[in-house]
Amino acid sequence: MARKHYALEYREQIFALVTSGRSITSVAKEFGLADHTVRNWLKEAQEGPLGWPERPRY
Repeated sequence: MARKHYALEYREQIFALVTSGRSITSVAKEFGLADHTVRNWLKEAQEGPLGWPERPRY
């Protein structure tokens, strides 16, 4: 199964919801994401600026 790629704006929206006080589980469920995906995005954001580079699409 191919790996999904999400736009920076989408990831920023998820990040904002979680950092505003919503639980990772509730946000993940609302957007149809796995909890670990949201956790990974939060971890990446904490390690550096929110400007995650877009990956090239093949």
